[in-house]
Amino acid sequence: MIKTFPDYSNLDLVHRDIILKFTSLFEPYSDFNFLSLYAWDINQTTAISTLNGNLIIVFPYYLTGKPIMSVLGSKNMKDTLTTLLKYSPVLKLVPKVVKDSLNNSSGLNFLSDVDNFDYLYELKDHAEMSGGKFKGLRKALHKFEGLYGNKASVTPLDLGEKEKIDELVDVFNQWSAERGKVENEVENERKAILRVLKSNSHFNLDCYEILIDGVVAGFSINEIMPNNYATCHFQKCLLNYEGIDVFLTNFVAKELIRKGCAYINWEQDLGIEGLRTLKQGYRPIKMLEKYTVATG
Repeated sequence: MIKTFPDYSNLDLVHRDIILKFTSLFEPYSDFNFLSLYAWDINQTTAISTLNGNLIIVFPYYLTGKPIMSVLGSKNMKDTLTTLLKYSPVLKLVPKVVKDSLNNSSGLNFLSDVDNFDYLYELKDHAEMSGGKFKGLRKALHKFEGLYGNKASVTPLDLGEKEKIDELVDVFNQWSAERGKVENEVENERKAILRVLKSNSHFNLDCYEILIDGVVAGFSINEIMPNNYATCHFQKCLLNYEGIDVFLTNFVAKELIRKGCAYINWEQDLGIEGLRTLKQGYRPIKMLEKYTVATG
């Protein structure tokens, strides 16, 4: 069970099915995805609660580590938000469904949080890459196939093998070094990836590694969700192989379609310019909007 606000339950694997059942009623906002909450709960500070039939979360923000409060739901929302704002001066990462459940006279101020909009894609687009808007991606795909087609292979990951986990951490470290990132920029993400890998048996994961000449050069960690959705939690590819990310994305899209998925959430870009350019280049069909909320 989950405690009722203002009391909280510390996030635990036992809450997985409860949260999954609740979140499946809404669009797949990444911040309320149980695996995402669990992965980034590296200091065991994430807490959950319910209020008026809505889900409340308090967790450290991805970039700063500072605690933030958010809410998902649509029931008795004016009272819910008014109550929450007595405990926190602002609410962050608040999904659009919350805003839509209120009328214009709510007396609350909703500020659009573009850096945290989730990118939603149709997997068919990534599998086929057809039409003019995917011309650049097709070119990158064909170039990779021309350079590495005979050397590249994508295989499912057996996360029960400790050696595989070590390989992925090594790729992550190489990925970080290639981009000139310092340790405090990547430490939390490395720990989040490890939490997912070491707890993989609790989740419906679909994971792949790409090898060039038998050496791991990238990986993709995805979760198959209800309602024909998937979520890409982590995907990292080394820079040495031009077009490798497109090739891996194309492969994973075909596999997820084969397993019954139609859409994938690639989460937010956090205002990181390179990440925003990459995600926009894959042509999202929709952005899942989020807001910062305060009293008017």
